[in-house]
Amino acid sequence: MCHMMKWVLGWTLLLASALPGQAADPAHPGLKTQLKKPPALQSATPIPVPKPDLAITSMAWSYPIREGDKIGMSSILNLLIANRGGVETPPTTVRFVCTGGCPAVLTGSRPVPMIPAGQNLGINWPDGLLATWPSGTFTLEAVVDPSGQVADGNRSNNRKKIVFTVVPSPPALHKKNVGGIQPASVAAREFISTATVIKIEGNKISLKDDQGRISTVMNDPAGIRIGERVRLQNGRIVGSTSIKPGELNPGKAVGINPQPEPPGKNQ
Repeated sequence: MCHMMKWVLGWTLLLASALPGQAADPAHPGLKTQLKKPPALQSATPIPVPKPDLAITSMAWSYPIREGDKIGMSSILNLLIANRGGVETPPTTVRFVCTGGCPAVLTGSRPVPMIPAGQNLGINWPDGLLATWPSGTFTLEAVVDPSGQVADGNRSNNRKKIVFTVVPSPPALHKKNVGGIQPASVAAREFISTATVIKIEGNKISLKDDQGRISTVMNDPAGIRIGERVRLQNGRIVGSTSIKPGELNPGKAVGINPQPEPPGKNQ
């Protein structure tokens, strides 16, 4: 009987040692402990690589446009491009397309230099041209990096468009022109206007004219203060002094060279 019990106990221990997932307990020979499975490997979270993010944040004409105004002189398109990404952008271009019957000279491209991360860049369009504005309603669209050469993190903000109207010019003033000298009111309307500075943001200066119209120009802010009256010639600031109606002396230029006086002056 004793031999029989030893035989049964031996087979029981042998079978227990063969069970998977168990190991002998050195403190208690013959007893088995359950083995624990190692934890599953966790996948590493990828670290995002910073990218540039070009965005057109604002787009507006500096002054209302009238039929017959010289393109690029009476009013300038001010475009503000921002880099909202984490790294600088390489040089690229901005493409302008004007539709609706506007002059072909308003369609073209302008180079865009490198923009550091978090910085803005102002672009003016177009250059002063001899062509004049017809009346009508037009659409102008700007697209920065149109060829996609920049590894942009968000291309949905790379374009912006505006719809604007060029109003017909008022009837000509029938006043006697003696000796080739223009009446002061006509000369002042074509060459000189004044406005009050209401806001300065870097090179972006907001103005309010005597009719309450708001306009924006890109100009060197040196010497210009909020609340000051400034002199505008062909859509650009050329002086910061009050003038009398018909006075055409452009005075000291601010940020650019003074424009020549109109024909007939000092004759």
